[in-house]
Amino acid sequence: MRLRLAAALLLPLLAWPAAGRGEEPAPVAATPPGPAALPAPPPCRLVPLDALGDADDDLMRLAELTGAAPVSSQLIRRAGHRLAPLCAPPGAAPGWLDRLAAAASAATEPAGPVLELLPVRAQLVWNSAYPSGDDDGLLWAGRGLSTQARLGVAGRWGVFSAALAPEVAWQQNDWFRTVDTGLPGAGAFRDPWYAGQLDAPQRFGAGPFATAALGQSFVRADAFGATVGLSTENLWLGPGLRDALLLTDNAPGFPHLVLGTSGPADIGIGALEVQAVWGRLDRSRYAATRDQRWFSSLAVTFQPRWVPGLFVGLGRTFIEPLGSLQAHRWLSILQGPLKHQVGGDNLSDNQEASAWFRWVVPEGRLELYGEWGRDDFPRSFAGLVRDPRPTSAWVWGAQKLLPAGARLVRVQVEMAGLYDPRPAPLNTSWYAHGQGSDETNQGQLLGAPIGPGGDRQWLAVDLLGTEGRGGAYLERAGRNELVYWTAIQPLPRTGHDVELTLGWRQVAFAWDAEVSLDASAAWRWNRDFVKNQPDLRLAAAVRWPVGGAAAR
Repeated sequence: MRLRLAAALLLPLLAWPAAGRGEEPAPVAATPPGPAALPAPPPCRLVPLDALGDADDDLMRLAELTGAAPVSSQLIRRAGHRLAPLCAPPGAAPGWLDRLAAAASAATEPAGPVLELLPVRAQLVWNSAYPSGDDDGLLWAGRGLSTQARLGVAGRWGVFSAALAPEVAWQQNDWFRTVDTGLPGAGAFRDPWYAGQLDAPQRFGAGPFATAALGQSFVRADAFGATVGLSTENLWLGPGLRDALLLTDNAPGFPHLVLGTSGPADIGIGALEVQAVWGRLDRSRYAATRDQRWFSSLAVTFQPRWVPGLFVGLGRTFIEPLGSLQAHRWLSILQGPLKHQVGGDNLSDNQEASAWFRWVVPEGRLELYGEWGRDDFPRSFAGLVRDPRPTSAWVWGAQKLLPAGARLVRVQVEMAGLYDPRPAPLNTSWYAHGQGSDETNQGQLLGAPIGPGGDRQWLAVDLLGTEGRGGAYLERAGRNELVYWTAIQPLPRTGHDVELTLGWRQVAFAWDAEVSLDASAAWRWNRDFVKNQPDLRLAAAVRWPVGGAAAR
């Protein structure tokens, strides 16, 4: 117990820079006689971000491919208010980043307290036939109209930073045909395939409903290269843009404690980043049981000094019924990698672990990334080597920027698979487990939105300029493959549950407001193994800055 506690407390210390350590100063070349020396590069500016995966966050990631922003790992991310450095001179940054950074002159902050209003955000989604929507946090985009809004305030004072950014959502939740569970009352809306193993309702009741949460709120302290904070922010682990195995912003954020490094820390041979999280998950009212669950995770990333732009990492999450925790199990993230290790297993827990990489090549304006993971513990190292496929899953993708006059063309591809193609029992799938250890919060999946037994392929082409972005995408998504092979395949004339979507997405500006539009048409074969069905989806999001920072 003492060793585990000491290890937990020392996690952020592992990556603290040694006193006085820093990069060797570059030699200063003598200025030759004749023409004057080149001017110094412009100072970095700060771009405010306050969401995950929105148009601005996506554009800031693309800036790393052009050399306009320092390359970062993008493997451990959070959705709350933060400032990202933009180091390109005005007019040289891709897209509309100059507009976002217009209020900041340099990467230095006022010495005194700073208080600022966060942008007002509003989102609207309309689905014609059945629920459709991923990575939208508190919102559950059912059939009909669904809306979400956020406003807030953020402040900084010395080593302390905080934000109060609550969210509210309203869902029309029109009727659509669901799978008959044979259960009365709330049980009629439960997931029909993983009864008692997954709190992911087909539908959240029989009519409109509203929800509210603290959203992207947090309080943090950053000092001596370490950070500690309390938060309800959404978190993301892994390099993927559409899917990630361990943690995404598909579900509402949950209250948690975070401890780790405040950023990449120099350890001589490279840079190390560490994050540990402990938090509580909530059930929906449609779950088979209402027991509370405990979430913990550990993520580590490393950037080797000898390979510029390459980041590798490891992550693991544990979910355990709150009632099953004992003193030493609060540090489950420090358990060994194999089941039945000495020190005591929690038979009610579930572990998910994955390995990541991201490689950015600014010279080629190219990004490659990937993730491979396992759900639950392997029984032995030899068994893992002999057959790593059971409960394995993967995500890989790439982005490439191409010049198009004064604009850029972005080509994006991503693929994910969360099932073993061999027939297997349902209790070997990702996210769904008995004994209260499924990976959900308030009825939505914490990980990849495609869910247990899902797979997805995504291709998008966008044209980016200072006036905004426009482009088309094509997506194929399969769902519930394990259900198909174990329960559906013997039935006559019933095929796989597969959806094909063609869409257009646009970012434009109206005065100070940034408007994102998304329109798509989908055809889903054997939706939930019930019927073939089309769906039209229209989505709009507005980001409106209502104030700037003010030093007090």
